Amino acid sequence: MKQGYRNLSQLSESDEETVLELQSSDAESSSDDESVSSENYIATESVASLPEGTSSTWKATMNLLNFIEGVGLLALPYSIKKGGITAVISLFLLPIITWYAGKVLAESLYDSDEKKGKIRARSTWKEIGDAIYPNYAGKIVAWTQDIGFVFVAVSYLILCGSLTSHALPTVPLSQTSWTCFAALLILPTMFLKSYSQIAWLSTISIVAIGLTTAITVWYGVENIENWDPSTLLFWDFEGVFISLGINLASYGVSEIIPSVEKSMKNKSDFGKALASAFAVSVELK
Repeated sequence: MKQGYRNLSQLSESDEETVLELQSSDAESSSDDESVSSENYIATESVASLPEGTSSTWKATMNLLNFIEGVGLLALPYSIKKGGITAVISLFLLPIITWYAGKVLAESLYDSDEKKGKIRARSTWKEIGDAIYPNYAGKIVAWTQDIGFVFVAVSYLILCGSLTSHALPTVPLSQTSWTCFAALLILPTMFLKSYSQIAWLSTISIVAIGLTTAITVWYGVENIENWDPSTLLFWDFEGVFISLGINLASYGVSEIIPSVEKSMKNKSDFGKALASAFAVSVELK
């Protein structure tokens, strides 16, 4: 250090000013680097430390169950007819596999830190895709999900219009009119902004599904003389795969796992909520 000062004193006045300017520039650059580093650190913290959700465990369970169950429940008699005993067994095995896959998916939202333990590093399917293959996988996943959701939404509206027009043939409305009426009926749900609010709508949906299930079982008992027990034990090879596809789709829930888990107050209870949703789903099926 002394050597540096001694060399500086030996320089000309113009050279001395040049050196001082360089040192001042280095100091400012160092300060800027520290500032940028600090900003990056804060940004990383804000991503990892997401705000707590507002949904309780029972609300998360209802939202998951509402997503699992739907009009696809009405396809189960056809599934049993096509798949026989294989379809019945799959109704108990598939939810175990799907539940475990959901648990693994929820774990993939977090990274491990030696000091802080588990920190949330991802919140969406797009971010999960980017973690696997940056810049490409995330976009592919996002586009695939968006297209899938549009198809499901449109299909449900058309199905609702078709079922209603056949169930109420005396009402002078066409299938298209019933479909438009259904679209207007569910339009206000677009303004629900949190899973805590959606949970109440999910509860109403579960009650409606329960009533539908009860009516279906009642109809089946009334027509018990038309049952064909032989179809339960004997099936064709193609029918088994058709049945497994229907049953697997009826347990699908992976699309909303990241968002539902994020919405929970106590995220450590997500496994319980997921297991409870599957348990009720198995009972309904």
